Amino acid sequence: MGIHLFKNAAHGGDWILQERLYNCEELQALLPAEAPLSTFRVITMADPTSEKVETSHIAMTFVWRAGRAGKSTDHSSVLFAVDPLTLRIQDGKAFSNWYQVGSIGNSNLLSKQKLTIHPDTNKTLTGEELKCASDAVSNCIDAHRRLMPNVPAIGWDVAVAKGHGSVLLEANLSCNFFGGVYDRQKYLRIVDTYYANGCRPCS
Repeated sequence: MGIHLFKNAAHGGDWILQERLYNCEELQALLPAEAPLSTFRVITMADPTSEKVETSHIAMTFVWRAGRAGKSTDHSSVLFAVDPLTLRIQDGKAFSNWYQVGSIGNSNLLSKQKLTIHPDTNKTLTGEELKCASDAVSNCIDAHRRLMPNVPAIGWDVAVAKGHGSVLLEANLSCNFFGGVYDRQKYLRIVDTYYANGCRPCS
């Protein structure tokens, strides 16, 4: 009869049905008119070297994926690192660089780095403050501690959506630091401690 019924997984069905999200006004003002939902990637880690519960889970990177005009997702974007303390945008990298292959020293490999403008608007984004994302990092740290405290690293996708604020979209248990600025020595210390302890979860 031309009728299709979908039952939400929350009620025993096979589908996840949710409201469509849109970029908040602050983010949309920095993006082209036809940009997709442009999310943040926050990577958090469980830190086995910490001596306090309050610091047992930390954020390593905070990256905004500024979507491209006319694209359906932010997999086509410029990855702008964000300073978690000042919330100011730092220089970016083209997302497409992640898919390039080549030898070290190849001048074409990862050539689109240190980007400061959005290529579709020519607006300078480096230096802009993203006040709307003030709780994105803390929400991810809290979710890591509450939901999966013993998982070493999680890449969270977070939307800052119109009418909703920061919303956790998904948790990626296989993730990378591409586009992020992080404390390399802290990261190596955490990884070294995991291996030294036989990869046992932090207590």
